[in-house]
Amino acid sequence: MPVRRLPPSERLSPGDVPPGVFLPQQLGAAGSAVLRLVAEYGVLDTDQVAVALGMSRPTAHRRLTALTDSGLLYRSRENSRSHRNRYELAPDGLATMAVWMSRDRRLHLPDLAQRAHPLPGGRGKQDVINRFFLAVAEHGRRAGTGVLHRWLHRVDANRWLADQGLRNARCDGYGVYVTLDDDAAGTAAAVAFTLHWAVTHTPGDDPRGNPALDPAVILAGYDRSVRLDVALVVTAGITEEADWLAYAVAHAVPVRIATTSEDLLRIEPDGPAGPIWATANSVGDAGSHRVRLSGLSSGR
Repeated sequence: MPVRRLPPSERLSPGDVPPGVFLPQQLGAAGSAVLRLVAEYGVLDTDQVAVALGMSRPTAHRRLTALTDSGLLYRSRENSRSHRNRYELAPDGLATMAVWMSRDRRLHLPDLAQRAHPLPGGRGKQDVINRFFLAVAEHGRRAGTGVLHRWLHRVDANRWLADQGLRNARCDGYGVYVTLDDDAAGTAAAVAFTLHWAVTHTPGDDPRGNPALDPAVILAGYDRSVRLDVALVVTAGITEEADWLAYAVAHAVPVRIATTSEDLLRIEPDGPAGPIWATANSVGDAGSHRVRLSGLSSGR
């Protein structure tokens, strides 16, 4: 998404900004779009940038490499078999985005200052959340049956919930997935969802003492006023799924809950868009009656 160009009378020149700061006209529309995307989502890899911006992978790689060589991005290698390169803002990238935001009020990255000192473990979880949303977008584009219309990261998603009057609700992301039915009418259905990543890899973690894993904490903030089709919950396994769904039924949670496990999400060819979601109808048998993401629309 290119940064808005300023009128010539307002446009800064390179001599008007500190060393290391680049202006949109210096990076071009594509370079500006890549830098803003990384600034918005914290940490992304080459494939994620390509999917999000509709670029080819080689083009995304060239843009990311140019921004890294210019000192605007950091590049790190993921410690896994994939050996993916991941990118996040370098100090000059932070300074550049701060200048852009001062010139364009529509650029709103509220947690930008936190990017210089991310919390321990924050990058890993943010990367997982980004992969989830980008997998949804990639499936829709590949199959030609859907599009991820909106995608808000944690800070903006929780601000959206607060704007709905749910000031005590917290989530890890928000999205709207629009699917086009394969029929003569060409009807469309939209699924507005929040995402909760209720997984920990710390041995011995007790969900009752961890607000990120306890349904009593996470689901308590919802009420019927929210314009939402479903709250998606990714758990560590099928046992935890059953616990979440049973809680939703027992406490009459006013928003629809759909769960899946991290393992199912990993092995499903269609990823989050596939038939991996269990709902309250599956209590006691969370391993069956699973539906696709598109089947979670309130109109279905």
